[in-house]
Amino acid sequence: MMKSVKTKNKGYLIFLALLFIACKNNEVGNNQKDISDFYFFDAVGNSNVDTLVVENSHTNKFNKSISIILNGKKTLICEMEPRIDSTFITTSPKIESIYLEANDVQTTNKGFRLLSKNTDVEPEYFFMDLCFNKEWYIKDFGFMDISSKNPFICKEDFQKSIKNFKNLIISPKEINQIYFKGTYCR
Repeated sequence: MMKSVKTKNKGYLIFLALLFIACKNNEVGNNQKDISDFYFFDAVGNSNVDTLVVENSHTNKFNKSISIILNGKKTLICEMEPRIDSTFITTSPKIESIYLEANDVQTTNKGFRLLSKNTDVEPEYFFMDLCFNKEWYIKDFGFMDISSKNPFICKEDFQKSIKNFKNLIISPKEINQIYFKGTYCR
């Protein structure tokens, strides 16, 4: 009888040890994993469906990288900094997220709209319309709040190459300060 109790306890301990190791490996894997969102639409005007990728930046863990896959090669379009605070990106679930939408789909200079959404601040959205004509350029950018009591959309016409931004990094905070005098158009 004593022998069977020892065997059961030993088996139970082995089970707990394996469960602990599995949980630890899962934690490590989740922290190292680079979550990517894929978007499929015609973005460069050749009427093919393009693959756009939003993923964690390799240079700054709080930034998001937006890339396009052309001919099997991923090419960086730009990086987006957090709108308010970098901790909004690291919470789970995320308070701040990046989305891409098809834009100007019936023009020759196609592109996409990049949306940064943060429901904890007003305005809720920062947006930027990117177009492609031999290189990526920003057509316009702005802020909008469609869920508040006083919804509004404001934008600034930009029409400049994405290369105007140092290291292709877009900062909604800086755009707000420079182009909207820190007031989000109000």
